[in-house]
Formats: sequence, structure tokens, C-alpha cells
Amino acid sequence: EDGAALIAWEYGTGSQRRIQAVTRSAGAVLGVTATLPGTGGAAVIPEVAMAPGGEAVVAWLGDDGTASRVRALTVSPAGVPGLLQTLSTAPVDAENVGVGIDADGDAVVSWLRFTNQQFRVHARTLSAGSALGQPLTLSGGGQDAFRPDVAVAADGSSVVAWQRSDGSDFRVQAVALSPAGAPGTVKTLSARGSDASDPDVAIDAGGDSVIAWDRSSDDRVHARTMTAAGGLGTREALSDSGRPAGQAQVAGDEDGAAVAVWARNDGSHEIVQAATGP
Repeated sequence: EDGAALIAWEYGTGSQRRIQAVTRSAGAVLGVTATLPGTGGAAVIPEVAMAPGGEAVVAWLGDDGTASRVRALTVSPAGVPGLLQTLSTAPVDAENVGVGIDADGDAVVSWLRFTNQQFRVHARTLSAGSALGQPLTLSGGGQDAFRPDVAVAADGSSVVAWQRSDGSDFRVQAVALSPAGAPGTVKTLSARGSDASDPDVAIDAGGDSVIAWDRSSDDRVHARTMTAAGGLGTREALSDSGRPAGQAQVAGDEDGAAVAVWARNDGSHEIVQAATGP
């Protein structure tokens, strides 16, 4: 809340590639760069989430010689790394890591994993004290799921969204998780008859969320709200018809106000447009 930040990046080459991180104060003062612990193989694609008090979680993919696995650890407001944890299981590769964090520094990490000839969405909680929750498989079997996105509320409740084939089209689905990490019922947000892709999630302090996505049949950006209890609002088309729009992103505040942005062709150029709600 005070403008401090944690910055993470890849450093090195080949199997020696590691994740480094540094704090940056609101006054633009950098802390001491820390090389985060690894397990021997290359570490890549770090994702960071920071709580209002400065506690943070960094998650990434780390090669252990058998698979690319999800690693994560906490970082204190002073930039001190916590215990390294491995969230996904071998020998199957993980990808598409995402992370969100609540007001107390407890986090939810999501990822994609290919098992039994299909991609499925997984998640796991990581507490501020570095304790792991139970591994969760969120998307259903039988069809591929892709593009998971996660958002965590101040109270620890969270939402994970993804796109999943129904056998004919990709549709956007989402599930709410309680502060204890218990998943509710998976909800399908987008309509039949058209591919829906690239969902993006924002969440307020109480766990109510808005999910935005791209829809192929009308080349428009759509969105829908979901309450912490899993209740769905009405689908809304946010972008105007007539010109293609996509790459939707959404953000919200703790009171439930939200803004969505997207790219749209105006006939001559790619422009950025936005809508606010509710």
C-alpha cells in the first residue's frame, strides 16, 4: 500500500539459470539482491504477488532433472527469502504459473499440468509461514484446459479461471476457493457456440470477482461477475461490435469497483479502450 515493490527476474544461462529478487522502497531505494534457492536445474519465468504490508511470494518453474516443477517461497518486507517449497509433482512438466496473495501474506499458486493425455488446471495454497495446503486439481477431466489466472482477496478467498474445451468450443470456467483453500463448484461463464479464451480475473476484499475474456464469434470482449459463493451475474459484451477486440485485462479495488481494458482495431490503428463497472 505504501508503494514498495519486489522485483524478480531470471539470471544466468542453461542449467545455472536462477531467480533473483530485490526490494524497492517507495522512495526508490533498492535493497540487496537475493539469489533465490534452487534445486540444481534451471529456474525460469518468475511470478510475484505482494501483500499490503510488504510480504511477498515468488513462484516459478524449476527443472529438477525429471520435470519442470512449480517452486515458490515467501519473501519478507526486508527482502529475506523464506523456505523453498515445491508445489507440483514429478515426473510431469508444469507450466503457466500464476500467484495471488491476501492481506496477511497467504498465497494461492495456480498452474497447468499435462497428465493422462490432457492439460488440467491445478492450484495450491502457501501460507505466510511457508506451509503448503493440499494440491488441488480444479478443471475437469476429459478435455484440455488452458490459460489459468488467479486472484486472491484480502480475506484469503480466491478465484481461479481458465478456458476449457467442451468438445466443440473453448469456454471460460472459474471456481471460487475459500480462505482455507477449499474449492466450490466449477462454473461455466461463457456461452456455447463460440470459442472463449484468455480469461483475466479481478477480485474485491470479500471475494466477489469479475472475469473478462475474448470471444471469437463476435471478436468482442465479454465479462461476467461471480460472487464469493459462486453466484453468476449476467454476461456483458464490453467492446463495441464491428471491429475486432481482444487481450482483455481487468483490475478491481477492495470495494468491488473494476476497470477492464482491451485492444481494438479502429479501422486504421490498434487502440486501447476501457470500461468501468459495476
